[in-house]
Amino acid sequence: MKRAKRVLVVGIDGCVRKLVEQHIAEGICPNFKKVFENGTKSLNSLCPMPTITPPNWATIATGAWPITHQITDYWRHIPGTSPNASNTEMNFSGERIKAETIWEAAERAGKTSIVVNWPTSYGLNKRFKNSIILGGAGLSCGTIQDNETAAKLGSPYSGGQLFCDDLICSSRFHPGGIQGELQPARGWQNVDEMGDDPLEFPFELTFEKSPFRIKRPTWYWLVRELGDDGYDTVTLSPTRDMNDAFFTLKLGEWSGRVFTNIELENGSKKEVAFLGRILNLSDDGSDFDFYITQMLNTDGDLWCFPPEAAKPLRDIEAVPTTKAGFLLRMMGWYDDEMFSQLIEMHNKWLGEALVKLMENNDWSLCFFHTHPTDSVYHYLMTELDPATCSSKEAHDHAWEFHRRLYRSTDAMLGKLLECADDGETLIILVSDHGSKADGAPFAPTIPLIDAGLLAIDETKEPNEAVKLTIKNLGKAQAEAMLKANAEPIIEQSKAFPQRTCYVYVNLKSKYPGGIVEDEDYYKVQREIIDALYAYVDPNTGKHPVACCMTKETARLIGMGGDQCGDVIYTLWPEYGSQHGPFFATENWGLGDLHTLSVFYGPGFKKGYEMERSVQLVDIVPTICYMLGLPYPKDCEGSVLYQALEDPDACTVKN
Repeated sequence: MKRAKRVLVVGIDGCVRKLVEQHIAEGICPNFKKVFENGTKSLNSLCPMPTITPPNWATIATGAWPITHQITDYWRHIPGTSPNASNTEMNFSGERIKAETIWEAAERAGKTSIVVNWPTSYGLNKRFKNSIILGGAGLSCGTIQDNETAAKLGSPYSGGQLFCDDLICSSRFHPGGIQGELQPARGWQNVDEMGDDPLEFPFELTFEKSPFRIKRPTWYWLVRELGDDGYDTVTLSPTRDMNDAFFTLKLGEWSGRVFTNIELENGSKKEVAFLGRILNLSDDGSDFDFYITQMLNTDGDLWCFPPEAAKPLRDIEAVPTTKAGFLLRMMGWYDDEMFSQLIEMHNKWLGEALVKLMENNDWSLCFFHTHPTDSVYHYLMTELDPATCSSKEAHDHAWEFHRRLYRSTDAMLGKLLECADDGETLIILVSDHGSKADGAPFAPTIPLIDAGLLAIDETKEPNEAVKLTIKNLGKAQAEAMLKANAEPIIEQSKAFPQRTCYVYVNLKSKYPGGIVEDEDYYKVQREIIDALYAYVDPNTGKHPVACCMTKETARLIGMGGDQCGDVIYTLWPEYGSQHGPFFATENWGLGDLHTLSVFYGPGFKKGYEMERSVQLVDIVPTICYMLGLPYPKDCEGSVLYQALEDPDACTVKN
């Protein structure tokens, strides 16, 4: 049996296999078609609980279950604090992974890895000698979503960019944007034609989330009327001198990449790259939206390890985008067309970055992650599903958006295949979970309150967002929402729901404000389980909770340890959002929580559909077996020998 010399793992977050197959049948995904039809495709690929991003990418990287690597959710419970829901933080730091990764095991054998945009990989460079890491502290390169990582870097906030967030200057309010009015332009130099009544918008760049200490420059938008139909030309410049201008654009145009130096407080400078676009400009200049992408320092400092590996990435004719535009689309900064363009830029930059790294470095393992698929399912899955869509028009729009998403993802995959599909590289397509449409809401606080396990402060006013929402609800729904969002009374509560699928027992011996004695621990666990199972949704008349188990029983599903709740529960798929508190075996309507697993390359069967269950923990040992690498010390999966051309092969031929 021929064995691969290298392995490329392409991680596509939230990917739903049967939707990919639908686009393959439509003829719009030729590269997926090549891999699917010429490799081994798993029909029953499963991930651990919960079906959510950080723990499952950590599982793929280690071959270990969450009980072992201890990345157990999108968030973590902050040690030493009360286990109420407010004491959690985002969970993307590789330094918290308690298991050895395959990249460390490969280094023990003298092999080098390239890890690009892999959630929970940030900080693992401290364990490496020769491997390369890009990003990993969030969902896109340059994003720091992990609170502890942000604090260690000296950033006052997580959830932002290492250097500078995306920016919108507008006549209207946008969350996080700069609002104002255009004013008469003054003092501009070296402008060939100012037109009638030129206008300007001075603004100060904000770097409030950056760990770099930056002198805030003031830049200028110059708006001119150079045609016959009102204001139509916009220039961005760091000064009121046109010789310094970054670009000049018309409505709807993208700039080319801009490189500029930003001065730090210590007098040094960092080169950054960004693009701009004019989203909206009325003829009279009263209504406008001017946008620039995030800025990321080109030297790789704090986002590429080692930083010098970032040097060839400067040549890519794109920039990394902030979470592929998802959050800003949800905040209303721009429309779906702009969102699609940012997804395409995200995939272009990531794909070309990986190709350049593969071409410029020796490597044995390459692990790569892209996130827009998951973001789009959060945004559109409910409209994609004909059983839950709001209208035929919304359904049709969602499908066209989805097709565009997969054309972009397929084009990115094509770049990777062109570089790596050499007959000696095993290529694995994998996802961390699937997705489904929105179901009925479920708040675990409600059954716990009703059972007397969770005490809430009913004297406190709800926040403005809750007040606004309950105005449009019936009495029963409004009361349920108030309960779901009420502030707990720690010293009167036996239990707290937390994160995606956990409930904690408020032990006196373990937590500040705890009230449950150690001898009552199991009793309270059972009370929590009874309350969750007994709860009936008053709006549907059904039980939302599908399965409950104690922390001790959860070892059966690979869960447990310090970062696991005392009770774990799952929901039926007709409840909750796209993924999270569900078993990976669930299907509902168009949705499917199974993961994607396809193996294409030397040593694997061609055109084979594998019936056996494939766990994410099985990917690492299968790679190690095929490459003759040492297994990670904490690896718990098994080799997928049924997928191999010669399942009985047991020796590595060098």
